[in-house]
Formats: sequence, structure tokens, C-alpha cells
Amino acid sequence: MESPVPDGWQPNGPHWICFEPPNLFLTRMQGEVRREQVERTFQTMQEKIDEIGPIYWIANISGMGKLTTDAKTVKGPPGRVHDPKNVLGVAIVGSTFHLRIVAQLAIKANRLLRGDRSPLNVEFFSNEDEARAWVDHCRAKVAPS
Repeated sequence: MESPVPDGWQPNGPHWICFEPPNLFLTRMQGEVRREQVERTFQTMQEKIDEIGPIYWIANISGMGKLTTDAKTVKGPPGRVHDPKNVLGVAIVGSTFHLRIVAQLAIKANRLLRGDRSPLNVEFFSNEDEARAWVDHCRAKVAPS
């Protein structure tokens, strides 16, 4: 692994990625999404998982434009980023109804093809405040009593 992933917002092309302690990874998509940006997002996320362990992910796609054809083929690093033991919950912000349906079908199809029966915690929200409240609720449910 290279140097630890810094906290705070970093540019990723026209998009932004951020880590907020203790375990929140955030992305904000702005405009067209290219392959190298998806790869960098997954690589940065993987480095943070390797550094600190499981994370929550808030993906704000409200400003996202077209997903290029080559970006759609990115599968991410094998294993850890797509493992529910490492990404404890995904909050998607700003999705249209149509995109929610497509995303839910894609997630189910991918899991079926992989034979994955582990719980996957994905929810959709209209804004980041709601997504953060959900992450806090999820953390509270798994916090030791």
C-alpha cells in the first residue's frame, strides 16, 4: 500500500472523494463519469479499508452525468470493496426513480450470478443529511452496548 489516504475532500476529475473519521467514505459525482475516475474511487476506498477496516459509503449521484461505456465495465478491486463485511452500508443520494430500479436490479443480478447470499445494506436518499442520519443509525445498531 502507498501512503495512507488523507481525510478531507480530494478531486477525482470533476468529482470528489472524501473520508471522514471514523469510517465514512463519501463520493460526489459531477458530470460525466469516466473509467479512470471509477477506478480511482475504488482504489482509494480499498486503501482506506486496508488501513482502518470496514466503512460506510455515501455516494451522492445527484450531479452525475453520463456513465461512459468503459466506466460501466469497471468491477473494482477483487473482493474487499464489494464484500459486505468491508462496506457495511451504501447510501445513494440523488437517484431518480428509474435509476433506483435499474440499480436494485443490477445489484440483485450481480449477487445472484456470484452466489452471494450475505446481507447488502443499500438505501436511497434525497439528500446527504438523510444519508448521514441513516449511517449514524446503522453505526448505533452495531455499536457495543
